[in-house]
Amino acid sequence: MAKLGTGKHTYELVRDWPKMPKGESLGVISRVVTDSQDRVYVFQRKDPPIVMFDRDGNYLGCWGIGTVKEAHGLKIVNDVAYTTDRPIRSRCRSRSTAGRCSCSASAACTPIPAP
Repeated sequence: MAKLGTGKHTYELVRDWPKMPKGESLGVISRVVTDSQDRVYVFQRKDPPIVMFDRDGNYLGCWGIGTVKEAHGLKIVNDVAYTTDRPIRSRCRSRSTAGRCSCSASAACTPIPAP
């Protein structure tokens, strides 16, 4: 199998890596990020918008059902997930990596760690 990149940034395609629950599939994916525990978060343009996997592709759960119109951006900083979607205006939200809501704002979002 072909590898891409150089040095510590070398990547290899792993077919069928995400192990989704039976009957489920991923939609159009906007972003893929990891947290401090190497969990992988997939931000997709269908419900549920956030799908979580461990580093081996095992399904861990999901969150955000009904909260995202069109997935756009996802970034995790200090285990706080910041998402943006694109309905009519861009909206930014922050949540703990477990999905607990921290804040929501139009145009800008001030980081507020989850309890």
